[in-house]
Amino acid sequence: MPKLIRSSKPFFPEDDIEPLLADIRRIIEEGQFRNGKNVKTFETMVDRYIGVGGAVAFDSDSSAYETALRFFNPAGGEVIVCTNSFISVPNSVVNSGGKVVFADIKADTLSMTSESLLQNLTPNTRGVIVTHIAGFPNPDLKTIIKICRDHRLFLIEDATHAIGATVNNQKMGSFGDAAVFAFTPTKILTTGEGGMLITNNSQLCEFAIRYRFYGSGPGKTDFADLGRHMMLPEVSAVLGTYQIRRLEEFINRRNEIAKIYNEAFKDVHSIQTIVCQSESRCSYYKYPLILDKKTDKKAFTKTLFEDFGIETGNVFYPPCHLQGVYRKLGALSYGSLAVAEDVLSRTITLPMHAALTDEDALFVTEKISQLLRANFAVAR
Repeated sequence: MPKLIRSSKPFFPEDDIEPLLADIRRIIEEGQFRNGKNVKTFETMVDRYIGVGGAVAFDSDSSAYETALRFFNPAGGEVIVCTNSFISVPNSVVNSGGKVVFADIKADTLSMTSESLLQNLTPNTRGVIVTHIAGFPNPDLKTIIKICRDHRLFLIEDATHAIGATVNNQKMGSFGDAAVFAFTPTKILTTGEGGMLITNNSQLCEFAIRYRFYGSGPGKTDFADLGRHMMLPEVSAVLGTYQIRRLEEFINRRNEIAKIYNEAFKDVHSIQTIVCQSESRCSYYKYPLILDKKTDKKAFTKTLFEDFGIETGNVFYPPCHLQGVYRKLGALSYGSLAVAEDVLSRTITLPMHAALTDEDALFVTEKISQLLRANFAVAR
């Protein structure tokens, strides 16, 4: 088996490991495993980085989504989400009592379009969740914001891929009524597991703090709301404090790797890359590569892995509306989702993480180009 080049990998620089372990040891010695100073510190650091005014940590992005949706209360109404999202997005709508309506994507951005959003609006629409897929700010974001304002809809940013991404120097997570980040092991910033709700709505912020610990009020003994247990552990928060200090380094490194990929593939006509818009900085959580219709995706990725040790991924296939659970639930869409069904079936993602070397990235581009030159793109 050749050297494995992982598609994603958590990265903690060597200089951080000893002080990080010392901080974890301190938590163990003090015995404060939850609701301590490290969670508060991490929340403050994320809040200052995004520049919104409120950040509440959770045990997962799903918990953060559900909390925001419980606050906005879509029960009996519909929430439009992009079918090219992780399953946690629509699941959270259902778990908060709303009905999911799936919108289609644009082929060259993989993002929900404002046209598909408009096509799926009904009198029952309560809100929209817009996904910044793979760390690329949604190119239609400005129009989507206007649509939500015109129709008095809440807007949640699915920024789980996009911490540190910007549009005109404004960070993702600061455009909607609320935003959600995810800190799972594959993400740009990881706490092992975890998520964060971002908002400038003080009432939502207060509700989130209560809801994540059984709906508790002051002192954690008076329970004002029906809530759940969704606390981010102190050990996870410590990981986050070290990671966010390195976030700009991580994003710069991912952009350097993307530049290598972009240069290698710019004149290759049998594949298509996603372009980061000129006014944006992309965080490159993933690097999507769209294969042409003649390519056998399964055989192509199998050869990359088995012959060259190159691990690949996807964003996301099957899309949400084709998942078994949403077939059973009778997924709603008031327009065709043909673009997503076609393009996502041909999309792979290349290795992308801060520990990747230039040599690794060049090896990936060399082997992909080698397969394409060998007419691998002919379907098998």
